[in-house]
Amino acid sequence: MSYSPATMMLPRPFVLSFLLSPCCALAVDFKKDIAPIFKKHCYECHSEQADKRKAGYVFDDMHTLVLDIGPKGFIVPGDVEESHLNEVLTNAESEKNHMPPESKTPLSSGDIKKIQAWIKEGAWLTSTTLQAPPTGLEKKKWRNTEGLEIEASFVKLDGASVHLKMTDGRVLPYPVEKLSADSQVLIRKELLALSGEKKIATK
Repeated sequence: MSYSPATMMLPRPFVLSFLLSPCCALAVDFKKDIAPIFKKHCYECHSEQADKRKAGYVFDDMHTLVLDIGPKGFIVPGDVEESHLNEVLTNAESEKNHMPPESKTPLSSGDIKKIQAWIKEGAWLTSTTLQAPPTGLEKKKWRNTEGLEIEASFVKLDGASVHLKMTDGRVLPYPVEKLSADSQVLIRKELLALSGEKKIATK
């Protein structure tokens, strides 16, 4: 059974911190500001291209990294303190889970602040203003935190709402906070598709 957005209303927010308005330009750009830090300090152990996935984490492929960005992910959008990435970067170097390991070059305080600012802004990998063409993207299944499901195609992200094109052609907004964690990740995947970002070919 499918449900209209009106029937997918939830009693409480899923992750309030996720709701960062994308209507304004982001101060921190992933490719320009964050990817170079990951390349210098993380790719040696966390690279899809190099076939290195220590602890299961990859930082050079957006299509893999996006799976770890979410309400319960390694990176929690909008919440620095709940993000395990921030924890391992700011722990004392003598601690076991400090990253990079003691034998590697540590991140500067400036680099850490950039990553923290990126997380605060929502940890976006692409522009949040991308919009699907008139024909729309392929229809996908979207769920809310109650498990109710609809089939629709992504149109755009607008502030705290995702706009979805229903099977009858209507375009309706739906609060991001009321989507399941998987559907919140799906928004990021759709933005990656619109950006033209290709998955890195592994060895």
